[in-house]
Order: sequence, then C-alpha cells, then structure tokens
Amino acid sequence: MMYVGIGSCPHASSLDELTDEWDQILPVFIRKTRAEIIHYDPMFEHRIEFMKLYFEDKGFTYMGEYQWTSPLHTVTLISKRIDHPEDDYILDAHIKEALRNDIKLVVQEFTGTELTQTLKAAYEKTKDSSKFKRDILFDITYGTACHCMTNMVKYKPLYNNNGDFINLLLSSDDEILSHIGASPEIDEFIKIRFVRKYLDLINQQVDYRRRLQGNTVLFPCKSYGDTSSPDVIMAYIKDNLRPILNVLDQLGMITSRKQGLLHNLFINYKDYDVYKWNDAMRNIVSN
Repeated sequence: MMYVGIGSCPHASSLDELTDEWDQILPVFIRKTRAEIIHYDPMFEHRIEFMKLYFEDKGFTYMGEYQWTSPLHTVTLISKRIDHPEDDYILDAHIKEALRNDIKLVVQEFTGTELTQTLKAAYEKTKDSSKFKRDILFDITYGTACHCMTNMVKYKPLYNNNGDFINLLLSSDDEILSHIGASPEIDEFIKIRFVRKYLDLINQQVDYRRRLQGNTVLFPCKSYGDTSSPDVIMAYIKDNLRPILNVLDQLGMITSRKQGLLHNLFINYKDYDVYKWNDAMRNIVSN
C-alpha cells in the first residue's frame, strides 16, 4: 500500500498530545500493513526535531533526508505545500505508480481542502477506470470529514469481500444503494448523501413560492421554467422526493409519525404557509 498525507505535519507540542485520533503520520488503519508513506507539508522543515522524536518513539530508524524505516513502513517527509489543481501532477504521478505496480493508494488531506473534485478529475484522466476504483482512494471519510482534525480512529478505508476499496465517491446512486446495511460507516455516508439531495430539492420550493407571486424561477430545469404553474413545480419536487424518501426509510430515518406527516404535507401543501411547509419538510430529516 501507499499512503500520501497532505498538510499532515503535527501541531502537537508533545508526543503525549499526538493520540491515535490525531496521528496523521502513521494512522491506525495502516500500522499493521506494509506501506510506503509520503507526507507533504512545508512545516516539516520547522518541526524536524519533533519528528525525529516521534519516529524514535515508534521504533523507526532514521535514514537521513527526512526518511525513516521500520520492518513494515518507509516514511518520507517532504517540506512542500500541495495546492489544487496546480500541484495535482504530483498526485497523478503517485496514482500512476500505484496502478503500474498493482498496489493500493490512499490520499488524505488535512488542510481543510475537500478532495472530491480532485479525485474525480484524476479519475476522468485514467485509462482503466475499474482498476482505479478498486485501488485508488482519496479521503477515508468519503467527503464527510475531510479537514485538519479528521479523527483517524473513527475513519478508515472501506473494503469489499475481494479486498478492493469501496469507492463511494466514485459510485453511482444505484451502486451505493446496493451497500445499504453493509456497515454503519457506509450507511452513514449514504444517509449524508441522500439527505443533501433531499434538502436540495426542498430548496427548490422557493420556485413554487415565486410562481405563486408571478415571479420567474431560480432553478429552471427540463421539468419546469418561468411560465410553469406552481402546481407543476410542486409535482416535480414531490416526484423527485419519493425515491429519496424510500432510501431514507431503508436507513430507518422515516418513522410512522413522519410518514403520516409527509402524506399530509404532500396532499395538503396548498393549505400550508409556504415557509411553514418548508420548515416542516426540513424537520423530517433533522431529528
């Protein structure tokens, strides 16, 4: 395996502060796996003495040139900032190396930058999309907690029965839904993804309100536009909410009480104040 960390230089003032939850250098998920580990962060040159203490405490041997080894791991620290997309050629090189050598690659960023778009851009350039999805993983939190304080105990790569990555960020909705119930981590990802879809649709209710007032819409699409009736817009919203609600129901989010409330909101939407209808629909997924 290869693990690439970006912005991963520790800010801890002592080794005791660098707990498993915050150890981005040698995270829990890789400690028992043979791996090449490469970290990029301009702060390494200012914290080299701390890093020497860290690796000595872990039983590593210093090889010089910011490189340490142990029986399972080789770690290289590179005092460089990685910006996107300017420096993505570096990640492209790591991807090509992993694919060429048939090894798995995990890339994790700790600067606050979310990696989904970088991953998708790299995926679009690959010649073997199936192998890429099996072997290349950007962001072990799958877009849910990619930031400077990612909990490295809570999050880890997810694998299928063949030992390949479950690459949720590159999966279609149908592919993702086939994983419901596979693990609490996957169910949580699916929940976050479909709640976002749900709330995006609820946002489009503003077009229903605007057409009631005779105004143009903010979110024109193939199904409605500036001359559509309010009822056409509401029908579009309800039709697209139903499959999402079905997924959320499979995840245990839609209780019988909420089902009754949804039925009333769908059937009697004209009787509601438009703002209260919106609030009630949002509350379906907020508690």
